[in-house]
Amino acid sequence: MPNKIQGQVGFPAQAPADAIYNVGPGCLFATIQAAIDQAVADGYTTAANPALVQVAPGAYAENVAFKPGVNVVGLASAGQACVITGNCTYSHSAGGTRNDNTISVNNLVFRSSAGITMLVAGTSPLQITFTGCSLEKNSGGDTDFIYSITNTGGGSRVRFNQGCVLTHNVAASVAMNLARGTTEFRQRNTAVLNNSGGTMTAAAVLTNSAALRVWGCDLWCSGAYTNNIDIQGAGAVVDLLHTWLQNSLAGGNAILFTAAGTARLKWTLVGVNADLSGYIAKGAAGTFIYSACIFLLPNDQVQNTLTIQTENTAVTPVA
Repeated sequence: MPNKIQGQVGFPAQAPADAIYNVGPGCLFATIQAAIDQAVADGYTTAANPALVQVAPGAYAENVAFKPGVNVVGLASAGQACVITGNCTYSHSAGGTRNDNTISVNNLVFRSSAGITMLVAGTSPLQITFTGCSLEKNSGGDTDFIYSITNTGGGSRVRFNQGCVLTHNVAASVAMNLARGTTEFRQRNTAVLNNSGGTMTAAAVLTNSAALRVWGCDLWCSGAYTNNIDIQGAGAVVDLLHTWLQNSLAGGNAILFTAAGTARLKWTLVGVNADLSGYIAKGAAGTFIYSACIFLLPNDQVQNTLTIQTENTAVTPVA
């Protein structure tokens, strides 16, 4: 049922243009997944030949599997959000390059109580860019992740751009599981918040050569965390550039190294409570590199078992 043929027949809110699929009251599609599946069936399967799914404000109780070639935008307005209540995925294992499998997702709220709110998986290289999105775990829900990447495609990338917020409302949780690939928080006003009212294990855990780049966030990570960032993988790397990292837990650490890894901080403010007895960086196997940073810590800053380096070279965002 090609969209261009069935476009407006009986559905006045459905745009007649090719490659545009509207979802919501009065539209051809009642669910986001139905619109995505139809776009794929109509042949929109790569970034070079994309479709656009436009979602009207409202609540959508469904699990959504995003697909290459299909971008999704919420038509949110003041006081009216586009909320997906369920578990969402972007998984691709059918080949192609990252450029082929690149999609954007804008102005949506992802919310779940059980399971992973947003999972990026598969074996093919891909990219998904979130802008103006909120990822949440409901209060009273389980301790699973808000966001997890296990995709093994070489060069895969997930970007959280301006206006994104990841909020976990369950204590003793890890907000982000970065088991593979690269996650980037590239713009201001992107945050990972602990609103659980209790202590969370970590904002991000990095394993298996994962990488995390945080660029230009006024308040990236805030709340009571045992460790803001837990670097476990042999090649895991975290870059915090022009960023503010805040841990309000007495005795917690900003960065924990439990295996070989590297943390680089440049023009970054690390703020903690005055009674914090933890470290800016703690561990034995990792390398801690910093330049032009401000550490607000009343006692030891970096554990002396770490390799410590200073860096004076300029740093630019990754393209």
